[in-house]
Amino acid sequence: MIYSRIKVKKGINIKNLDSRKGCISTPRCASSIDINGIKLVNVHLCGGRFDDKDVAEKKMSSRVREDEMRMIMKIKPEIVLGDFNAGYNDDYSFIEKQVKNFDRDHYKKWMEGVIEYMFKEKYQSAYKYYKIGQTTIRGKFVIDWVFYKNITIGKTKIIRFWGKNMKMLADHHAILVEVFIPT
Repeated sequence: MIYSRIKVKKGINIKNLDSRKGCISTPRCASSIDINGIKLVNVHLCGGRFDDKDVAEKKMSSRVREDEMRMIMKIKPEIVLGDFNAGYNDDYSFIEKQVKNFDRDHYKKWMEGVIEYMFKEKYQSAYKYYKIGQTTIRGKFVIDWVFYKNITIGKTKIIRFWGKNMKMLADHHAILVEVFIPT
């Protein structure tokens, strides 16, 4: 959701991110908008418990999310944000128990590959504590990301949507990022 006092150009949808028909359980997509000349892409990449299991069983490539991001990079966005279904976590016991002949390196590439790809493309993570932060109830690693390039940002923080005495609004917390938009 984007609120802006600035005129926003009509956005575009990036359909069919599944370049290799990789995401078996749910096809994914992304949307792009232009705010004052800054291209922002909101993504929901392949992943989740069913796709994770398919990757762990080697029914699906560990590079599917990277391939999805390569398609997105064709429009050269300054900001890429959303649910990457990826993060850093060395405890894979939750999936290892479900799979015979678990290949740790293959699965680690699945979990970290798209993030490393973004860093290789010279994007920075707006949230600096991504190796210890948490935006999801399903693990001890960041699932939602805000990457940026060639722009200036200010404050960032995770806004917790749930706690001991709260109803759960979503299975993810929000990441608040202050972006300075040139006028």
